[in-house]
Amino acid sequence: MSQSFRVFPFSRLVVFAPILVVVSLAAESADTPPDDAEIAHIVVTANQVDIQAGELAKPKASSAEVKEFAQRMVIDHSAANRSATDLAKKLSLTPKDNPTSQSLAQGGARIVRRFQSSQARTSTARTWTMR
Repeated sequence: MSQSFRVFPFSRLVVFAPILVVVSLAAESADTPPDDAEIAHIVVTANQVDIQAGELAKPKASSAEVKEFAQRMVIDHSAANRSATDLAKKLSLTPKDNPTSQSLAQGGARIVRRFQSSQARTSTARTWTMR
């Protein structure tokens, strides 16, 4: 793997920045901001969507760069989910389903169905995993 993926601050930023954006948008769009249990569920759901994207992209990719990126998605988001789960346990939180996490899951499932049923070109695999 390339060195750029091993740089600690960048890899953590890539994993957590999108999650912070999602949580911020959820707070703005809701009448009441999500509580800690709902945020925990949003984080796990968002990571799961990206893990699925990486798993789907790996076998469809033809270039080594795209395969590496897809694998990095799976590794980084799996690690983020483990960290989120460990933190929730430490705080005695039970992640609580909510409209934001449901929307993320539905959007991810919709993209997965479209990707699986389409004749998606392998060159679009990296773009797809980033959506």
